[in-house]
Amino acid sequence: MTQLPMATSARTRITTAIGVIMIGLGAFVALRPLWSSNGPLTDSWWLDGGFAFFFLVRGVFGVRTAGRRWTGTAPTE
Repeated sequence: MTQLPMATSARTRITTAIGVIMIGLGAFVALRPLWSSNGPLTDSWWLDGGFAFFFLVRGVFGVRTAGRRWTGTAPTE
């Protein structure tokens, strides 16, 4: 097993942080209607659901990819 260069380590940390932030944002948009009675965050409930789905899925993929880079199982560019 080869040692990962420093740039990959920094990129992995940044990718993990962005993924966690996206998961948090998606969870906020998805769960906001449970405690707020003001209506949707955007113009429609469908748009809120689409944003929540996108951010949750993109965040999970980002964290998963960073985890693979960290363990060395994913190819690097």
